[in-house]
Amino acid sequence: MDNINHIYKNHPKSIYRGVIENADAAGNADSASLQTRIGFTSRISQTTIIDIKFTCCGQDSAAVFASYLVGLVKGKDIFQAAFISYRYLQPYFNAVPGNLKPAALTALRAFSDMLSSYWSSANQKLYPLDDNRVVVAMSGGIDSSVTAKMLVEEGYQVIGVTLKLLPDSFNYQNKSGTCCSPTDITLARRVCLELGISHLVLDIADEFKETIIDTFFDKYMQGITPNPCVDCNPRIKFGLLLDRAIQLGAAYMATGHYCILEKKQGTCIIKKGVDQTKDQSYMLWKLNQHQLSHIKFPLGGYHKRDIKKMGSRYFPFLKGKPESQDICFISPQGYQHYLAAKFGTGEGNILNSQGQVLGRHKGYPYYTIGQRKGLGISHARPLYVKKIIPEQNAVVVGEKEELLQKEFRADQLNFLTGNPPSQKFRAQIMIRYNFKPVPATIELLDSQCAKCCFDVAQLAITPGQSAVFYQDNLLLGGGIIT
Repeated sequence: MDNINHIYKNHPKSIYRGVIENADAAGNADSASLQTRIGFTSRISQTTIIDIKFTCCGQDSAAVFASYLVGLVKGKDIFQAAFISYRYLQPYFNAVPGNLKPAALTALRAFSDMLSSYWSSANQKLYPLDDNRVVVAMSGGIDSSVTAKMLVEEGYQVIGVTLKLLPDSFNYQNKSGTCCSPTDITLARRVCLELGISHLVLDIADEFKETIIDTFFDKYMQGITPNPCVDCNPRIKFGLLLDRAIQLGAAYMATGHYCILEKKQGTCIIKKGVDQTKDQSYMLWKLNQHQLSHIKFPLGGYHKRDIKKMGSRYFPFLKGKPESQDICFISPQGYQHYLAAKFGTGEGNILNSQGQVLGRHKGYPYYTIGQRKGLGISHARPLYVKKIIPEQNAVVVGEKEELLQKEFRADQLNFLTGNPPSQKFRAQIMIRYNFKPVPATIELLDSQCAKCCFDVAQLAITPGQSAVFYQDNLLLGGGIIT
């Protein structure tokens, strides 16, 4: 403690304590256990912290760390400052006593929040591209954590970034499987501290709501069943986040997707991962060559069981953490509850194919094509949702045979190489995630629309879902079922 008091005397309150008016960046962090709140404000010129001050309400030890941190980073490049971690600070404090570690970490979290705020609002390229620099999208889970560990061991200069996709008002209570909750952010930061790499948070909640959430709900109200993850990948993860990674001078960004990316004759291609029970290539069919040229998928050559073993060895505190679910923004009540409340959809008729009323439903947003359970009607044979008619608030049901189709159309086509194999070609098609690819013939009607014909009729081909084209393990591209 004497050493800490000595440090604090060398960084007096009159110099470093206070608030910078009209600051370029601000950040803060709370510690409930310490009943302490630390805040930083700074003036930044391009990438240099030319002035910085702190405020501290609570324990004096937290003020000591905040004061010393200010002394370390003032006048420094923000990228260099982003690499300051607890391990970096510890030698300066001659091995900080364990009981003071929470105070040091609170100061670091507040500083990280300030840097994240600056980067989140930056509208210019901060650094030139560096082939050795890579941003890893960190969810606080095992897959992304092991991805970061692998790249650090390969010698890359790694920056961990966690996306803040949902507002602070989102109901995380009793909810697991998200990818950006406060708990996820805390775990991702802890992983980065263990690895000795910087961690930043990119707050894009407004963009995510406008681009992904609102579109999802609008489509559902039209009786369409969209897959928001398919849109999130090209527009958010490998769109907005990739652009921000390039701002930081990262030539690459990496994720924990289980798929393989290769470059052949200057063209990037995606293949299914070695562990095809965890393959995630289906979600990536909308990516383009620019995006693919900046991406790394280190886990594609591994089985999930091996990654779990690595994760347990490297990061035992992640053991038992639930995996992220497909739709990260669904509250515990479910999206149907939200739709019914927002748009006021009420009960309506359940019809058969002849238009006869078989029963009543609780609101069409609660149903999707192919659904069998929860219809609330009895019939000699199982019934499935066949069609949704929003303008009539009606749900049409039929027996299994009525849901079988051989042909459908897909629009919004995208091919990863930029071009289809030919105007008419053979491939296997997946019509939903984890669905077995089925042989089919695909005929382009124009650049954005194709007629797809299965060799054998398939069940519940659902408008709004993705039809993804493969030739064996090679991802060709896909389209949206109309």
